[in-house]
Amino acid sequence: MTDETLEPFAAARMVDAHTLPLEFEAVPAEHEPTEGLETGWTTLGEYAGAELGVWQISQGEMRETETEEIFVVVSGEATIDFIEPAHPSIKVHAGSIVRLETGMRTYWTVHTPALRKVALIP
Repeated sequence: MTDETLEPFAAARMVDAHTLPLEFEAVPAEHEPTEGLETGWTTLGEYAGAELGVWQISQGEMRETETEEIFVVVSGEATIDFIEPAHPSIKVHAGSIVRLETGMRTYWTVHTPALRKVALIP
């Protein structure tokens, strides 16, 4: 049983990250997105002082300057190239756990119709 009407996300409740409705918007031009690229976000609330939410990106490519974040991919596949500081590229998929640091410059390539993640952002 799910209860997706809770604000904020309450203890002893379940939200389905796969079907949770998100508010989508076009990715701004400064991210050099492929045409029609959209992202969506819904905040579930706070946990230990950090914002907890669900984010999704449609298939395509974009540049990003990251903020501190830990996320778990729940669906989809993408490659994240680390431009600065330079690190080896990673391919993420359902079950991948990733930590990003503030200021990292990345290039995302989403290979599936969408990639959805649950993120914790301090």
